[in-house]
Amino acid sequence: MAKISQEDRELFREAVKNLKFVSAKKNPPKPSADIQLFDQMSEQVTPTQSLFFSRGGLQHKTLKDLRTGKIKIQAELDLHGLNTEQARLNLADFIQFSLHHHYRCVRIIHGKGEILKNHVNLWLKQIDTVLAFASAIPRQGGTGAVCVILKRV
Repeated sequence: MAKISQEDRELFREAVKNLKFVSAKKNPPKPSADIQLFDQMSEQVTPTQSLFFSRGGLQHKTLKDLRTGKIKIQAELDLHGLNTEQARLNLADFIQFSLHHHYRCVRIIHGKGEILKNHVNLWLKQIDTVLAFASAIPRQGGTGAVCVILKRV
């Protein structure tokens, strides 16, 4: 596993200092009846590979702003330290929470490892209210996090 430089740590801390954090550890997962996520891996991504997904229908400028970190992040979920099942439940609950609070753009930190990154990539594609997601820009977590645009409900 690659080590994170002190400069990257400081950039990351600066980028997230004003975010509203939703801690998976402080808020244990509860069953989510609305979002069902399945683990049927069809593609594998590497730790350094950038993620991008769009359902279509979003303006080109919105997708560009997503990829360049220009959309305000309204909430964040950190999945570090969770096993796959805990991460799955927390992700589903976090998306429900974000939709309930009418958040448009959220960030999910999955870390630089392959396991959670691959699962998050798969799970987000299964959620109809996820319109698009892209790996964060370096100062927001880089390939260890994704920024997600949610449907307005």
